[in-house]
Order: sequence, then C-alpha cells, then structure tokens
Amino acid sequence: MQQVREKIELAFGGPDNLKQALLATLRIALDEVIDTLRSGRRSVAELNEVEIAYIGTKIEILIQHQLRTTRNRNGVEINGTNVAVILNFSNVWNAPHAKEPSVFLVVFYDGASSKCSFGLINSSDNVSFGNVTWLVKDEELARNFWEGISSETIDAIFSKKSGSQRLQYLFGNLLETPITRDVIAVVAQQKDYMKRIRKNGGARDALAREEIAILNGEVDSQIIRELGLAPIGKDQYYSYKCKSDNDRILLISKGKIE
Repeated sequence: MQQVREKIELAFGGPDNLKQALLATLRIALDEVIDTLRSGRRSVAELNEVEIAYIGTKIEILIQHQLRTTRNRNGVEINGTNVAVILNFSNVWNAPHAKEPSVFLVVFYDGASSKCSFGLINSSDNVSFGNVTWLVKDEELARNFWEGISSETIDAIFSKKSGSQRLQYLFGNLLETPITRDVIAVVAQQKDYMKRIRKNGGARDALAREEIAILNGEVDSQIIRELGLAPIGKDQYYSYKCKSDNDRILLISKGKIE
C-alpha cells in the first residue's frame, strides 16, 4: 500500500498538494450536491440517502478532471492504479466491498465537527478500520458558507426582490466576512451576477453611501493589508465599514466609498 500511496502523492505533486487537493475536492463535491442555488439547501444534513451516496461518485469525477485521467465503473485511474471512493459520515465505518481486487480511497466526514480524513485500503487485505493507510487525518474542512449564517439573516437576504438588493443586504450585514464568487452567484440568481456588485447601479453604489466598501482579495490586497484584515483569495470579497477617519481617507482616495 505504501507504493500506491507514493504513486498517488506523485500524481498530485507531493503530500502537501495531495492534502490540499483532497480537502478542496471534498468541499466542492459537498457544495455541488447540496446545490444551494437550485435547491435552497445549505447543509449535508438536508440531503437524502441517494444524494449522499452520489458524493463519492462526485469526488471520483472531480479527481478525474483534475488529473486529466480516466474513470470507469470501478473507480478513477490515478497514476496506474484504479481507485474507488467510499464515503463514510460521522466516522461510521462502512466496509468497502469489491468483486475484484481494488484500492479504495476511504473518506470520513463528520458534519458536526467539520472534521475529515482520507485513507487508502486494499480490498485484498483484511478490510477493517485498523488497516487504513492514512493520507489525511482529522483535518478541519472549510464549512459551507451558509452553515455559519443565521436563518433570520438568510431569510432576510432572499426576501429582497432584486439581485442587487440581495447582495446589498448580504455585504451590508456580513462585514469582514470572506464571500466567494459562488456565494455571490447564489444570492444574485442572475447570469451576470458579478455586475450586481459593481458601480453604476450595483450594490457597491448603495453601500458606498453608507461608508461600506467592497474589496477584492487580489485587486484590493494592499487596501486589505492597510485595514488590518486577513488576506483572502482572488475570488473572494470583503465588505468593510469605516471605523476611523484614517479608514475614510484611505477608502475615499481609492474610490471605494463616497
């Protein structure tokens, strides 16, 4: 199994890259199956058994796409080894079964603690929890954005009639909270969703009059540092309300508020 582990680590560019890739893949798989935009659901707890079972398949598809490899009914090919995904929730051990020798990527996810683990096991071995070769153990998975937002705030956001109004409420009430493009798309509910946070009629204009600036993690990285905020990604945004005259001078000079 050590050889299989090394082959998989090599395919992803090393142990650190593998860890980050697996964490990101699980988060994407969960979010795409939850599908907040179309279903209105916000957590794994709202999924049915069929949808939960599909998450394992979704992980295989995402790995296949990331590595530009092939996938068949027995799993996804990773550097010459066929790997099937078995998903376990709340650390309940679901022993994998195979009609032919296979390597399983066993994924454990506990929604309550947001902890997850990834390990390898060979179907030709004694298939038990104790024989798992761990790739990632008890790491915290970034939560779905909506899990940390109160039901009252969510209801208030989606009660607004237009995309710009919903985004104005979102950014106006979740100050200094990293907000991704995906969340913006869910809230705007329009094809040109990024237009709704720009100037000239978007939420940015209304918020600027309230001395609230919308800042992008890449374009506005220097401003973010000067305001003492933690760095965020290029596809993330902060809303920030002036706290001092220095904040006001900085944000006005950069054209972020009026």
